[in-house]
Amino acid sequence: MKLEIDIISEDLIKPATPTPPHLRHYPLSFIDQITVHIYAPALYFYRPTHAGDPDFAIHFRNRLRSTLSLVLSHYPPLAGRPNYDSAFVDCNDTGALFREARVNTKLADVVEYAQPDDLNRLFPVELDQFNEELMAVQFTEFACGGVAVASCISHKIADAMTLFSLNNNWAAMARGVKGVFKPHMEGAKLFPAKTTRYDTAKTILRNRVARRFVFEGSKVEAIREKYGENGAAHRPSRVESLTAFLYGRFLAALKEGSSSEVPSDRACLVNYTVNLRPKMEPPLPGDAFGNYYFNAMIFPSPDILNDPYCHGLVNRLREETNKLNAQTVKYILNEDQRLMESVEEIASKFVKGEMISCAFTSICRFPLYDVDFGWGRPVWVTFPALWFKNLVTLLDSKEAGGIDAIVHLEEPHMKRLEADQLFLEYATPTPTAPATP
Repeated sequence: MKLEIDIISEDLIKPATPTPPHLRHYPLSFIDQITVHIYAPALYFYRPTHAGDPDFAIHFRNRLRSTLSLVLSHYPPLAGRPNYDSAFVDCNDTGALFREARVNTKLADVVEYAQPDDLNRLFPVELDQFNEELMAVQFTEFACGGVAVASCISHKIADAMTLFSLNNNWAAMARGVKGVFKPHMEGAKLFPAKTTRYDTAKTILRNRVARRFVFEGSKVEAIREKYGENGAAHRPSRVESLTAFLYGRFLAALKEGSSSEVPSDRACLVNYTVNLRPKMEPPLPGDAFGNYYFNAMIFPSPDILNDPYCHGLVNRLREETNKLNAQTVKYILNEDQRLMESVEEIASKFVKGEMISCAFTSICRFPLYDVDFGWGRPVWVTFPALWFKNLVTLLDSKEAGGIDAIVHLEEPHMKRLEADQLFLEYATPTPTAPATP
């Protein structure tokens, strides 16, 4: 479905109090430096507390604006401007972008029919474009009176976990909760910046389509039981099981015609994003500000690649995740001289088509639906489309135990996935919107 957006206003929100001089210089970490130039996005939908309330959207917007300035006082980098060449953010209080918009569509129709690409229109920036604004928010009012809050922060300074924690704290402040802001901002001390010329934009590819699939709680448990019964060394988690299942269907979508094997002339790689906060010693706060992730790289064996369910991948995911402790991560990121050579080699092979890489990232178990700005919890939380092919993002559905998968593939591969009967035994595609008269 195509969303026609009418932009009402756009301006910069500055911090409520000036940033003190000793906090004006925010150093970037090495993980920040090698992170791609995109925005980390989140999208929340809300219905009026009382149907037909004409003032709901006005009050909601005003509270967002007034509390955003308070939030920025606690997160100085988000209102600053970056100096990537010198690896720091000038926390100069220039402000975060705030846009107000309207769309002549009902919220219920968007929740039911919108695909991830449609939802990008609800954001105030192109998510793969370099902008000076390090935080941007769009407030959109629907024809029915419902609203959407789209927020994004530059992935060059912080990850998705930071964004979701920030949004939860912002909502708590909007409800009048005191003492919620004590952000940890020590990433550069743990992982100091280095001299690097790595082009982080090379893996951004627009030749892909994005689709949302829902795995109901009962289907997720059925997948989990299937992997637990087939030689797993442990009871696999929901995310481990679904990752292995989706990777098996991804490989099936790559196979041409009646071929039963993955192309042998290209190496296969699974990228599995790991949250480093609980891995550090001592563990970092869950809302620690910055990029605290590591991509565990798994090269599946032929047995895994030629198994339709990729059962062996479950054990490999757990093994590689367990290897990542504070000492290992610090050595790899701070001392291993071969890291950037390996990263650049893999990125180059991926872009040239010499390597089949599929990336999985999960925000499951995070309290996404606790973002209540004072009018109740959101009716839906989701992601828009990102500019990478062969990417799967997993997040909890609103229904208990369910998981939404946002899948990015090249169009021919997506068509095969959407026709895959084994996949459709467990996954529910987003329905197509009815034609308008």
